[in-house]
Amino acid sequence: INPFMPWHETKIEDFDDLFETNVRGAWVVCTEGAKQMMAEGHGGAIVMISSISAHVGSPDQVAYCGTKGAISMLGKALGAVLGNNGIRVNVVEPGAVATNMSAPMLDMPDVLKYYIDRIALHRIADPSELAATVAFLLSDDASYVTSATLLVDAGFIVNAEL
Repeated sequence: INPFMPWHETKIEDFDDLFETNVRGAWVVCTEGAKQMMAEGHGGAIVMISSISAHVGSPDQVAYCGTKGAISMLGKALGAVLGNNGIRVNVVEPGAVATNMSAPMLDMPDVLKYYIDRIALHRIADPSELAATVAFLLSDDASYVTSATLLVDAGFIVNAEL
């Protein structure tokens, strides 16, 4: 979940909801999946979805940014721990992606212009582009990749603070 609210208006219940959904949800899915892989006696691959917000703060997304930083670090740590079991864990950190969740924000002309002006490729990502990244990390082509965070933002981060 990604509510937009200034930090000083963020109630503890909002903060708890964000961490419960974004961080605890990721933790439960990853640990249960890893336990199942271990019980079956084989390795595997897990990909967690974080966000560019793990690196770039936003005045109306302070708590959300914290959840994404937590997810990125969980992925790194789980990759280190689960490697002994042949389980790779990686994290994808997308920038702006055209989804139902981002549509209300990207439908605002000034917000869309902000992103387009700062994204090196001057366009918003299609969800299929993120799916291809995840598919790669889950594949044998990425068999030597673990505890990695892959920023998939078309170069937005280099101009994000402008």
